[in-house]
Amino acid sequence: MLYDTLVEYYARLEETTKRLEMTDILTELFHEASPDEIDKIVYLTQGKIHPDWTGEPEIGMAEKTVVEAIVKVSGLKKERVESLLSSLGDIGLAAEEAIKDKKQSGFTVKELTVTHIYEGLDGIARREGKGSAKQKTDGLGSLMADSSPLGARYLARMVVGSLRLGIGDMTMLDALAQAYTGSKEARGDLERAYNLSSDLGLVARTMAKEGY
Repeated sequence: MLYDTLVEYYARLEETTKRLEMTDILTELFHEASPDEIDKIVYLTQGKIHPDWTGEPEIGMAEKTVVEAIVKVSGLKKERVESLLSSLGDIGLAAEEAIKDKKQSGFTVKELTVTHIYEGLDGIARREGKGSAKQKTDGLGSLMADSSPLGARYLARMVVGSLRLGIGDMTMLDALAQAYTGSKEARGDLERAYNLSSDLGLVARTMAKEGY
């Protein structure tokens, strides 16, 4: 799946507060996802890269670091990006606006897949030690440079831990049940599997590959 396709679903999710509508949008998303990427999509939608219990590193970048990445990619002055952030009150919208300016001046966008983004974010999270701060900034900048403005919105939010989709795990379980069994009746079984594994991506991948 293209990353742009995923973030188009995110934009639709962001526009509603109705749980049933969110469930239907997620059901569409899960239908479109391949079995090899469904777990990555689930983790990203949860705002993480790995299940909590694994102890694997997550991203957790500070807003000021993300501003540096936006400055590098957009070519805008730092004061301009900080002004966007101050007026919009959201690092994601600030990134989107900055990338829009860049795109209008001949900026080209690659067709990033969900797997590209997932692996890129995982690589950023694993940077540690001397020079890691710059490597993280450069890594995020590289992903943003290849992203659309909408993609940049959700990348910026994701790395600061504020995806703003308003989706709970139970809503995702409802959507997984609908996507792979045609109704929500299997939700109870999926919830038990989730409680045992603490890994919603694993539950989704198992459903996608092995069925219910």
